[in-house]
Amino acid sequence: MTRHEFLGELHRILRPAVYLEIGVQHGWSLQLAHPPSRAVGVDPSPALLVPVDGVVVKATSDEFFAGDPAAVLGGPVDLAFI
Repeated sequence: MTRHEFLGELHRILRPAVYLEIGVQHGWSLQLAHPPSRAVGVDPSPALLVPVDGVVVKATSDEFFAGDPAAVLGGPVDLAFI
Protein backbone atom coordinates (compact mmCIF):
# COMPACT_ATOMS: atom_id res chain seq x y z
CA MET A 1 0.00 0.00 0.00
CA THR A 2 1.39 3.41 -0.93
CA ARG A 3 1.30 6.37 1.43
CA HIS A 4 -1.43 7.95 -0.70
CA GLU A 5 -3.54 4.80 -0.55
CA PHE A 6 -3.03 4.69 3.22
CA LEU A 7 -3.94 8.35 3.60
CA GLY A 8 -7.01 7.85 1.40
CA GLU A 9 -8.16 5.02 3.68
CA LEU A 10 -7.64 7.24 6.75
CA HIS A 11 -9.86 9.90 5.16
CA ARG A 12 -12.50 7.29 4.34
CA ILE A 13 -12.51 5.84 7.85
CA LEU A 14 -12.04 9.00 9.94
CA ARG A 15 -13.94 11.51 7.78
CA PRO A 16 -12.09 14.41 9.42
CA ALA A 17 -13.93 17.69 9.79
CA VAL A 18 -10.61 19.55 9.49
CA TYR A 19 -7.61 18.16 7.65
CA LEU A 20 -4.24 19.94 7.79
CA GLU A 21 -1.36 19.14 5.48
CA ILE A 22 2.09 20.64 5.92
CA GLY A 23 4.10 20.45 2.70
CA VAL A 24 1.56 20.32 -0.11
CA GLN A 25 3.99 20.26 -3.06
CA HIS A 26 1.90 19.02 -6.02
CA GLY A 27 -1.36 18.45 -4.14
CA TRP A 28 -1.69 14.69 -4.63
CA SER A 29 -2.33 13.95 -0.96
CA LEU A 30 -4.33 17.13 -0.31
CA GLN A 31 -6.83 16.15 -2.99
CA LEU A 32 -7.69 13.02 -0.98
CA ALA A 33 -9.74 15.18 1.39
CA HIS A 34 -13.32 15.57 0.21
CA PRO A 35 -16.17 17.75 1.46
CA PRO A 36 -17.47 18.10 4.03
CA SER A 37 -13.86 17.91 5.29
CA ARG A 38 -12.19 21.31 5.41
CA ALA A 39 -8.78 20.82 3.81
CA VAL A 40 -5.98 23.27 4.58
CA GLY A 41 -2.56 22.91 3.03
CA VAL A 42 0.54 24.88 3.97
CA ASP A 43 3.55 25.16 1.68
CA PRO A 44 6.02 27.99 1.03
CA SER A 45 6.00 27.32 -2.73
CA PRO A 46 3.14 25.04 -3.74
CA ALA A 47 3.24 23.74 -7.31
CA LEU A 48 -0.19 22.16 -7.58
CA LEU A 49 -0.58 19.72 -10.46
CA VAL A 50 -4.10 18.62 -9.50
CA PRO A 51 -7.22 20.50 -8.40
CA VAL A 52 -7.79 20.54 -4.66
CA ASP A 53 -11.00 21.28 -2.82
CA GLY A 54 -9.54 23.32 0.00
CA VAL A 55 -7.34 26.21 1.01
CA VAL A 56 -3.63 26.35 0.23
CA VAL A 57 -1.69 28.86 2.31
CA LYS A 58 1.59 29.97 0.76
CA ALA A 59 3.79 30.10 3.86
CA THR A 60 6.26 28.09 5.86
CA SER A 61 4.79 26.14 8.75
CA ASP A 62 6.53 28.52 11.17
CA GLU A 63 4.89 31.50 9.46
CA PHE A 64 1.50 29.77 9.41
CA PHE A 65 1.53 28.90 13.11
CA ALA A 66 2.95 32.30 14.09
CA GLY A 67 -0.10 33.92 12.49
CA ASP A 68 -3.72 33.06 13.24
CA PRO A 69 -4.09 29.40 12.23
CA ALA A 70 -7.48 29.09 13.96
CA ALA A 71 -8.94 31.62 11.54
CA VAL A 72 -7.88 29.49 8.57
CA LEU A 73 -8.56 26.08 10.08
CA GLY A 74 -12.01 26.92 11.41
CA GLY A 75 -11.82 24.33 14.18
CA PRO A 76 -9.62 21.71 15.78
CA VAL A 77 -7.54 19.54 13.45
CA ASP A 78 -8.85 15.99 13.20
CA LEU A 79 -6.19 14.66 10.86
CA ALA A 80 -2.79 16.10 9.95
CA PHE A 81 -0.22 14.95 7.43
CA ILE A 82 3.30 16.35 7.68
